[in-house]
Amino acid sequence: MHSDTVINEGTIITKGAVIDLVLGMGLSSKTTRVPDLVGLGLEEASGIISDYYLNLGAITYDLSFEEAEDSTGAKIWRQYPDYDEIKRLNMGMEMDIWLTLDSTLLPLPDSILLGGDIERMDE
Repeated sequence: MHSDTVINEGTIITKGAVIDLVLGMGLSSKTTRVPDLVGLGLEEASGIISDYYLNLGAITYDLSFEEAEDSTGAKIWRQYPDYDEIKRLNMGMEMDIWLTLDSTLLPLPDSILLGGDIERMDE
C-alpha cells in the first residue's frame, strides 16, 4: 500500500516513498462477531478490529473535517458491516468506518449520570 491505497500494476511510485506491505492468508473459514465501533475513536476501534481478527477497511471523513489534524477528536458515526449481536463475519474481512467531529451524528447514550447514580433511559 502507498498513502493508504492499494498499489495496482503499473502504478508509478516516487523513489524513496514509503510502502506498507500487508501480508495475510486471505479470508478464513472461521468466523467472528461484528464489533460495535460507533462512538469510538480511530485508535481504539483499530485495536478492537484487530482483536476480532478483522482488518480496517476504508476510512471516510465527513465534511466536519477541515484538516487532517482534526481527526484526533473524531468519533465513528457509521460502520460497515453494521453491528449485529448475531451476525458473523469471516476472519480477515474488512470493516469500513466513517468518522465525524459532529456529535449530533452520534447515537445518544442509553444512560445518564444523575447525582452519582446511573439512571437508565429505557426504564
